[in-house]
Amino acid sequence: MKNIRNRLQTLTAVLFSIALAFPGPSWADEMTAPPDLNPMAPTVAVEEALITEPSAEPVDSLGLPESSSWTPWNQTLSQVQDASTPVETSTTTGRSFYVSKTGSNSNQGSQTNPWSSIQYAVSKLQAGDTLYLMEGVYSAEGAKFSTSGRSSAYITLQGLGNVVIQGTGENSKAAFLTQGRDYLRFRNLTVTDALASVDITSGSSFVEVDGIRTDRNRFHTRIYNSSNITVRNAYADNSKNAFRAYGSSRNLLFENIEAYNSKDIYVGMNPNYRNGDGFILEATVTNVTMRNIISANHWDAGFDIKASNVLIENVIAYGNKNNFKMWGNNITIKSSLSHHAKSELRPDGTTVEGNGITVEAGTTKLVQVTLADNEDHDVKIYAQGTLRMENCIVARRATSGGRLFDSDGGLFTSDTVLWHETGRASPNFTISPSDLWADPQFVDPENADYHLQATSPAVDRAATGLATFSLYDLDLKERVAGDQADLGAYEFQQTSTNVASAPASEPPAVSEPAPTPAVISAFQGVIDGQTVSNRIFVQPNLDAFPGGITKVIYSLNGKTVGRPKSKPFALGGSKGFSISKWPEGKQILTAVVVTPEGEVSFSITLDVLND
Repeated sequence: MKNIRNRLQTLTAVLFSIALAFPGPSWADEMTAPPDLNPMAPTVAVEEALITEPSAEPVDSLGLPESSSWTPWNQTLSQVQDASTPVETSTTTGRSFYVSKTGSNSNQGSQTNPWSSIQYAVSKLQAGDTLYLMEGVYSAEGAKFSTSGRSSAYITLQGLGNVVIQGTGENSKAAFLTQGRDYLRFRNLTVTDALASVDITSGSSFVEVDGIRTDRNRFHTRIYNSSNITVRNAYADNSKNAFRAYGSSRNLLFENIEAYNSKDIYVGMNPNYRNGDGFILEATVTNVTMRNIISANHWDAGFDIKASNVLIENVIAYGNKNNFKMWGNNITIKSSLSHHAKSELRPDGTTVEGNGITVEAGTTKLVQVTLADNEDHDVKIYAQGTLRMENCIVARRATSGGRLFDSDGGLFTSDTVLWHETGRASPNFTISPSDLWADPQFVDPENADYHLQATSPAVDRAATGLATFSLYDLDLKERVAGDQADLGAYEFQQTSTNVASAPASEPPAVSEPAPTPAVISAFQGVIDGQTVSNRIFVQPNLDAFPGGITKVIYSLNGKTVGRPKSKPFALGGSKGFSISKWPEGKQILTAVVVTPEGEVSFSITLDVLND
């Protein structure tokens, strides 16, 4: 499983060189971006970031707010990062219980006498309690919650080590149903062949789904009539629709997520209509933030957004029929990349277009977005749609077939957009006086590296007087690396190379399975940024060291903890390691892994909250 901890830096070229070299995902890696290294990581509690709804404002002729300070749902990145208002953070104040494959429901639910049934254990939880699932494969029982946590005392369900919850396939239950309960947290699980990992049902609020991996589920997470929901550090493969929100759901945050290979044919519908989205937000959903996401190789859309008040930033979409399919109002996409959307050949022999962005209806704005090499249209607008583009790049190397831009009567405006198509000296459609027609001079477009070369006409070209502007590029580097900001998703960095890795030998095979990461996590049992208490289970991921490990030395904030470990190199051995005397707050755990080739050091941040 690829690692969002790389903070999407130079990610596009890495993804496609790997896609040709590896057959599929590994479940061993965790995905969280280190908060001290990620300029986008919010330093306020999730509750604070999710409770403010945008106020109604007058709109201009495009249906976009007139106020120059307006942003779509959620604060801008800098506002999230710099917010200093004290908030109530969630802490663990309750009891700890355990479930094991070798346990019994007649036990006390302790670590040494665990329960056996997840549903039984869930029925015993109260506000502040933590339920640990010990390593093993469990059946998806459709465990239902009957009690809510509190803002200062979440109910937490957390896997220890490699915990898999397995369903039965097409008609399987979800692993968990919230049943309208609030302040719930789910962490570090793999769920396969189930309806969903977490089915967030009507009336729930303040639910966190963190560090969950799914394969062959109908959904990774399904959200209905719920509010203040966070889904982060997630990986979804082979879903029907990976992430779905519907009903009156509002105030949703999706971040640090990868979704691949969704496929769905609705029962009773024309089998030629092939659905399957990475993200689908229905029309009555509002106030959504989506960031640090890769959504690729789905039958239908990478992002199918009918919701309103949506901010999408620092995302990559490729290999979908529609990388972006927009229907809602007040949608803004910033510092993102859309490439290699592909047409779909249906069973009846007809073909459906593959577009970089399709605006079906509503109002959408693109800010410093790159759309490149999409099979049919890079930009497509239908009669009911309105699209505004600022400081973007739209380019294609194809000399026949699709088009850069096509409108069926929708309203389109642009400011400072670079357009280009190989083989054309000038556009075959009308562009704005502020736009330009020129080769963007990408680093290696044949291998999906859309960074800019130093001589690109997009460098230092962005108009600076516009109301909406990106603070970070797709590599999460600050904008304005030179005299002024650049066009498109990536900012040219004057002092560092923009080449991510050795290029692949041919263009990306977007129909192949999801790529495997170049970097495999060193840790198993904990996730970077995880809240931990009392005892932790940590060991290195042996798959990351094919040459073998001699020993592992662990340290906390630079001070050695425990003794050097031999195989399986777990901190504290099979019973875990007591952290009851560790200082509370954010602590850095480091593992120095000694191999025959030398030493390698890895670190993660843990938030310690002891009882």
